[in-house]
Amino acid sequence: MRFYSRYILPELIQWACSNGSSDDKRAMVVALAWGRVLEKGTERWQNLVNPLWKRVSGGCNLNRDIPGLLRQHGFNTDDTSTRYMPGWRLTSYSYWGSALKL
Repeated sequence: MRFYSRYILPELIQWACSNGSSDDKRAMVVALAWGRVLEKGTERWQNLVNPLWKRVSGGCNLNRDIPGLLRQHGFNTDDTSTRYMPGWRLTSYSYWGSALKL
């Protein structure tokens, strides 16, 4: 903790104070997240596996609606892409891109 509080924390505070308002930086989100599959059959399996998956993976949810969550919090999600990443089909559907604050 000494190293952090002596060397890193003062630099972070100085950087944050010298860069102006943090509201400007919150206007855009660049995201990569795993979420709900758009195919009905795979989505059903995600919903069945999700309670066990949350316990095994430290709280990670397989079936979150990532674009819906971004829209709910006031972001425009026109620039997002989706695809299956290599791996188990239930856990490898990913969303990525940027979302701008409305």
